[in-house]
Amino acid sequence: MRSLVAFIAVIVPLCVLVFLAASDFFTAWYGTAVSVFPARTEDPSSYEVLIVEPSSEDGFIRRWPANVVRKLNLPNDEFRIVPNEPDAVLPETRKERFSLSFVIEPDEGDAITLPTTSPAAFGLTVLAFVLGIFGRNMIVSGSPFSLEPRGVYLPKGQAASGQVAPSRGSRPRKGPPPQGRRKGRGRR
Repeated sequence: MRSLVAFIAVIVPLCVLVFLAASDFFTAWYGTAVSVFPARTEDPSSYEVLIVEPSSEDGFIRRWPANVVRKLNLPNDEFRIVPNEPDAVLPETRKERFSLSFVIEPDEGDAITLPTTSPAAFGLTVLAFVLGIFGRNMIVSGSPFSLEPRGVYLPKGQAASGQVAPSRGSRPRKGPPPQGRRKGRGRR
């Protein structure tokens, strides 16, 4: 049981790192939201938004809630083409490193602060924890559901290392085996 507690003490910080990485905790950006990729369903819960930073020629994509994207009136872009010069009316967005939220500053209206965490990031963290526990159990006991190592079961005729194997007689005797009667003719 001690090895299980030690393993959990190691895997929990690793799962926290998985959650933080999946929630963009270690990334930062400052750019302009230039377009939105059209949804494939009638009423989506989120959209993929193309963001372009002034220092970069390439854009990157983040998933934003649908109700916020509808308020921003971003143009649809099926091909995700990065424009040479973004329009001045497009909303600015920024995220500080080591934070779990980002800010959208539309041309008109108040700034919107949104979290970067999501149920998908939490689900990925739980999956990493469960797979880690199952992997540990497979290594230790040979079964993903058994927490303790199983004892070694030896066949009947085999003894554990360092012990005398059981004999076939009723009970083992000390000393050399008895001399059997010789067959054949004796000496003259």
